Amino acid sequence: MKEDKKRKILEKAIELFGETGYLKTTVEEITNSLNISKGSFYTYFDSKESLLLGILNYLFEQHCLILDRIKEETKDLNAEDTLRVYLETSIEKTMVNKNVTALIQQVIFNDFFKVDEIKKKLSSFKEVDVKFVRENIFEKLGRKKRYFNKNLVVEYTISSIHTFIMVNLKERETEFLKQNKEGIIEDLTSLILHGIQKEEI
Repeated sequence: MKEDKKRKILEKAIELFGETGYLKTTVEEITNSLNISKGSFYTYFDSKESLLLGILNYLFEQHCLILDRIKEETKDLNAEDTLRVYLETSIEKTMVNKNVTALIQQVIFNDFFKVDEIKKKLSSFKEVDVKFVRENIFEKLGRKKRYFNKNLVVEYTISSIHTFIMVNLKERETEFLKQNKEGIIEDLTSLILHGIQKEEI
C-alpha cells in the first residue's frame, strides 16, 4: 500500500514536471492532484529535490528492466539486428513517455540540477547503456573486421543516439513522426555500424 502511494506520487510528479516544468510545479499542486495531504507527501520525500532524485531512481529501475528485456530478446541475434531492436525501443520509449523525456531534458540542461547526487544518477543511465551496447552489440561484431577504439565509439554512439531522438522529437515531432520509422532505424543502424569500421590501408 505504501509503495503504491509512493509510486503514484512519483508518476504524478513526472506528469506535472513534464508538462509544467520542475521549477514551476509546487508540492501543493502535486498533492492536490492526488487528493492527498502534504504530510502524506513528506512521509516519502523530504523535499521537492528528494522527490526528483526519487523519480530518477524510479526511472533508472525501469530503464534497467527494459535493457534486460532487450538482452533476453536479442541473445540469439547478430549485432546488426540487436542494434535495430535497441534503436526501436529507444525511439518508442521516448515517443510514448514524453513527460519523462521533457523532465530529463530539464535536468540535463538546467544548472539548477547540478548537484552531486543528481549528476551521479544521470551518469548511471549512461553507464548501463554503455555496458549494454558494448556487451550485447559491439562484442557480437567479433574480430573479423578492424574497428576504431570500441570504448570511445560506444560512448559516442550512446550520446549520439539519444541526442538525435530527443532533439527530433522536441524540435520537429510532427515531421519526425511522418517519416518512415523503419527507414530511420535502418539508416541509423547502417550509419553506426559502417561508421565504426576502419578501412584497410
